[in-house]
Amino acid sequence: MTATMGYGTLGFALPAAIGAKLGAPTRPVVAVIGDAGIQFTLPELATAVQERIPVVVVVWRNSGYEEIRFLMEEKGVPAEGFDVECPDYVALARAFGCRAAAAHDADELARLLDESQGLDLPLVVEVDEAALSA
Repeated sequence: MTATMGYGTLGFALPAAIGAKLGAPTRPVVAVIGDAGIQFTLPELATAVQERIPVVVVVWRNSGYEEIRFLMEEKGVPAEGFDVECPDYVALARAFGCRAAAAHDADELARLLDESQGLDLPLVVEVDEAALSA
């Protein structure tokens, strides 16, 4: 388990997950990535498909740079410029050749994670923050 925080880590999770899977191919590897952060390294999905690296990528959809917003509010800075438009990550992942699905609740996410074991391609799971917190 590793977690990185701070502005310098945007885009880190996907290539780090691929490296972790290459380093420990028998262990399950799950990357939890924000919907804005994954946009920094989306082409790595093509690499994972080409090399058949079965990482699981959970894309946390909240339409923005949530950590940046939080830090701005914490410092009393007007929170502007952190909302982003995001694509349909399920469709995008499928276009790269990944398996992909949306999880609409915690049970569905758990089921998808269970079913990811033994896959030979990456699995991208889009999770809407609002759906899980409802």
